[in-house]
This record gives sequence, structure tokens and C-alpha cells, in this order.
Amino acid sequence: MTMVSVHQRRLQFLQQMDRWPFKYAKTLVRSYGNQAATTYNATYVVHYCTFGSNWIGYNDMEAIKTKVSYAKEKRLLGYNVFQASSDENWVLSLLQNQCFRVDRLKGGYFLMKESFGAHLVDPIRRNLDWAHVIAYGYYVSSKVNFTRPHAALYDPWSNVRTSFGIREWTRKGLPASKLVMGLPYHGFVWTLVKPNDNGLGAPAFGSGITADGSMSYKMIVSLIRDYGNAVATTYNGTYVVNHCTIGNIWIGYDDVEAIRTKVSYAKEKKLLRYHVFFVSNDKNWMVSRAAGNCFLPRPEEGSFSTVLDGRLSWIKSSDRAME
Repeated sequence: MTMVSVHQRRLQFLQQMDRWPFKYAKTLVRSYGNQAATTYNATYVVHYCTFGSNWIGYNDMEAIKTKVSYAKEKRLLGYNVFQASSDENWVLSLLQNQCFRVDRLKGGYFLMKESFGAHLVDPIRRNLDWAHVIAYGYYVSSKVNFTRPHAALYDPWSNVRTSFGIREWTRKGLPASKLVMGLPYHGFVWTLVKPNDNGLGAPAFGSGITADGSMSYKMIVSLIRDYGNAVATTYNGTYVVNHCTIGNIWIGYDDVEAIRTKVSYAKEKKLLRYHVFFVSNDKNWMVSRAAGNCFLPRPEEGSFSTVLDGRLSWIKSSDRAME
């Protein structure tokens, strides 16, 4: 299965547009009034404003319109926004709709850890074609001194789990068919207090090996291979996570078993599809193939989709043999 975006034999990618500063920049401009100097730079296609010694660069109406028009001119598949909730009264989303019309895709990007605000549901339904669920990073070893799954699908003792987040969004009226579930191609490393106490919830000093404790899937697989019989690997179906121990090192991550279960869950719940973070962290396409094999072509369209690094890719069934 090819893991690049293929559409009519042409590579097409989603243009990502960062909206994070927009709402706050507009608020600051209003607050400072005549003291704030705003400028649109067409050379770089960016807005910026200054007030005193402060400088903020952001996307306003002109920049968004130019970028969306560029994406349409280059016949890109569509665009991604980061984060839709940072729009101000959805003025940028409405502008993008007008620029792209109905023949192109739109997108939204929001964090699972945000509050499940009912006020977001209707605007997302009206203005966006999909919304990314960032279903990872719940617990990180640099901040938590006990071993935890950072991307648990289930958790019998806590609501900090992907299934709870998806249930809450859909319960508040956001269609499951607009949700794109995140799959992490990385894990986190903890340093155990006692090497023999190495289950989930075991006491730990914090992160290990890397500065922030994060580690790519391919690096984890390489460590397991290098240490051989000295590594104890486990798949926990209660939380849907893989973990391994090497002496006093504990690593929680998603391997083939966890990925397959999560993609099957997305399919069962009729989510739009999934996205991965990052595809470059894979090892010889091991988890990407496991995920792709769980989604068969839809009979009504003869194709299936995946999302790589936040980019939605429609792949024809006839293109699956391309490597």
C-alpha cells in the first residue's frame, strides 16, 4: 500500500494555515486602538501589528484569502487549519468556504484535551469537513512520575482516554463522520524507581534516554532489537498500549497490536478515518501497513483514505500496489 497522497496520479498535499494568533491579535489591536499599527505584507503574505515594543505576526483576511487562492490555483487537494477554535466568530472559516467553494475540502484541527464545548459543535458542522482528534500526549514522562499510557484508547479508572473524548464530541452533536482520530508513532520513556516494579502506574523518576522522554517508534523498535532477550515486551489490551522494560527503563508506545485495535475502533465508530503523527517515525512502514490493512475500500467509492502528518490522502484501490 502506498503511503503518499495519490490523486489522479498527481501528488497533492494539504496546505496548513496556522490561526492560533488570530483571535488574540485582533483582541489586542482593538484594545490598543490607535496605538496599534497593523500591516499586511504581500511579499510574504502575512499580517503583523506593533504596539510599543511588541510585534505579532498572524494571518488575517487578506493573507488567508491569498493562501487559499494559491492552494486552489495549484490544484491542491484542500487545506488544514490549526486550530479552528482560535478563529474569531468563524470569519476566516467563512472566507475560506467562499474561496474554495464546495468542490474542495476544508479542515479543522482541535485538541482532545480542550473542553468539550457545545458552542463549537454547530460551527464545526457547518464550516469544516473534518476535525482532527489529537489522541495522544495525555501523560508525558517529563511531567508525570509514574508510568502511564500517553495515548490510551480505554482507561477503566479515568476519563483521560480517547474513547471518552470521541464519545463526548459525538454526544454533543458532532458527527462521527467528521472526526479523524490521531495515531502516535512515538512513545515516552520513564526511568523506574524499582526495575522489578514495571507495570502501568509504577513509580518513576521521570523521563529517560531523551531530554523530554519522547522516542520515535523506529528508535523503540531498534532498542528492542539491540537488547534482544534483555527486553520484556507487553501488550495491554485494557488500555490498548504496548510497553517494554530494559533494566530500569520503561517505554510506553503503540505497536502493531495497539494500532490495529485503534483503527478497528475508528472503523467501528464510523469515524472519517485517522491521521498519524509522524509518518517519518515508522519503521519500514510496519505500523502504517497494520493501520492501512484495517481500512478496506468503501464499496460505494472504491477507495479509502488515511491521514499522514495531518494531511488527508485519498488513495484509489488501483493505486495500492504503488510503492
